[in-house]
Amino acid sequence: MDKIRVLLADDHPMTRSGIRVFLEYQGDFEVVGEANDGVQTVRLAEELKPDIVLLDVRMPMLDGIAVTREIRQSVPDTRIAVFTGHDEDERSAMELLRLGVGGFLYKTAAFSALTNALRTVYRGESYIEPSIAQQLVRNAAVPRGDPTPRELEVLRLVAEGKRDHDVAEQLAISERTVHFHVANLFTKLGASNRVEMVRRAREKGWIY
Repeated sequence: MDKIRVLLADDHPMTRSGIRVFLEYQGDFEVVGEANDGVQTVRLAEELKPDIVLLDVRMPMLDGIAVTREIRQSVPDTRIAVFTGHDEDERSAMELLRLGVGGFLYKTAAFSALTNALRTVYRGESYIEPSIAQQLVRNAAVPRGDPTPRELEVLRLVAEGKRDHDVAEQLAISERTVHFHVANLFTKLGASNRVEMVRRAREKGWIY
């Protein structure tokens, strides 16, 4: 089985070392590179074309938002999971989600949550740590209310078992846009993964 190729981007060597050891112990991950600033992250992503960049938001030289913009343009097939030690403000979090970040979790999360997030993002799905989803529910400009017509379309297709790239193809929109709609649904439903999102949507009667 092909391993999930990960580029670690964090300016703390001990953090990178600990994550590398843990991921490679799992057997289905391969850490293909490490970057200690934003510029190096973009360069290595373009050079190595990893499956996922595990990205610290607050990096020297280029921050996580700038890095995400660069990678989404130059290496669009590489997915990005944000791994932050800070409470990101609502504007930064939503901007990262709009740019197509597939995963969002705190460094205080258990290693099991990290591997779950990376595997979820690798499958082309979205993962948002519950505490972050709850923060977005409280603070985001997207109200906790009924879904928009487009969000309902995305929701129905996800409930049918379609991956984000399949949803994008069927609705003739970008995969990045699908990620954003899914993130909005996560916040409106207080969900952290697709299964929970679909279950809560059915409980609310949004889908059947």
